[in-house]
Amino acid sequence: MSSKKTRIVLVLFTSHESPLSVPGTRMYTARACLAADSWASNLVSLLSSSVPSHHNAWSEAGKIGIHVDPLSTVLRRAGYRAAFVGTRQSESLARQCEFDEVAIATDGDGIKDATAIFKRAGDVPLFTTCVVPSFSEGWQALATRLASSKEHRTIVLLAGLAPPATLAGAAIPNPDGISAPFTVLHEKTGRHVAGPTHLWSIIDLAPSLLGLAGIKVPYTMVGKDQHPFWLGKPRKAVKFPRDRCVVEHADGSKTTWNGRYLLTVHPGKDAGELIDAGHRDGDGRNLWDDPAAAPLKSRLLLEFLWAQLDKECMPMPRIAGA
Repeated sequence: MSSKKTRIVLVLFTSHESPLSVPGTRMYTARACLAADSWASNLVSLLSSSVPSHHNAWSEAGKIGIHVDPLSTVLRRAGYRAAFVGTRQSESLARQCEFDEVAIATDGDGIKDATAIFKRAGDVPLFTTCVVPSFSEGWQALATRLASSKEHRTIVLLAGLAPPATLAGAAIPNPDGISAPFTVLHEKTGRHVAGPTHLWSIIDLAPSLLGLAGIKVPYTMVGKDQHPFWLGKPRKAVKFPRDRCVVEHADGSKTTWNGRYLLTVHPGKDAGELIDAGHRDGDGRNLWDDPAAAPLKSRLLLEFLWAQLDKECMPMPRIAGA
């Protein structure tokens, strides 16, 4: 195996995907809570490890905020060449992330363009992000080849960027409606390891990739480096494991998920949703106005505030240089 820097390849899908399985490889697969309702906003959240209210890109036409360090920027500082292959709709966001090369897929699924980038790179440390409509047999085969390469140690991340269309706009939140699958392929991941009961947010993927590659995570990334889970290590091996996730919706409402309860708070409204979604006896009822659930709601509202604080990067960018 070469001692060169680890290559990092992201293959991201703009349509909802069922579990992303690559048979015959060492892989870790789980679901990650999304940061927003749109694939474009989730793309920026994944790359920058920040929530939409920070990076400010709510759609493919969005303008990314100045206090954001996407993976492409971080890895370029570490000596990588950063390349992007994607759809025309993702081009504007990609160019704002300062990739060295931005290519619009010429063959629909981008496999031809991505393969050409890998061949041209030679021994140059390479970070490649591919944003394509859906997972295909072609991507499955290419991911297998990359992950099993003897020439370049490679981390491959396959991830969905969009929730199921039938659940994304549901009146009552559902865990599957605010999450999407992801799979990590790497020589040290467990073989066919199912995701454990702990939580993942899409903003955790970038710092976890950096951690696995041995690269320092910048303070602007607010996600948690949970890469030890990818290696089959116990929860105590993760310095700051995730206890709750936050989804920011386009209407200003926010949903928190702690693995059992979904709490949604709406701006300027007394009404909300409190759903016991993680218990086998949960019936999907809204417990927000249930007197018996008042102590639980009080506790979850406190957790909601903790989740808001957890999204803040420290030190704060506006005073970091003071």
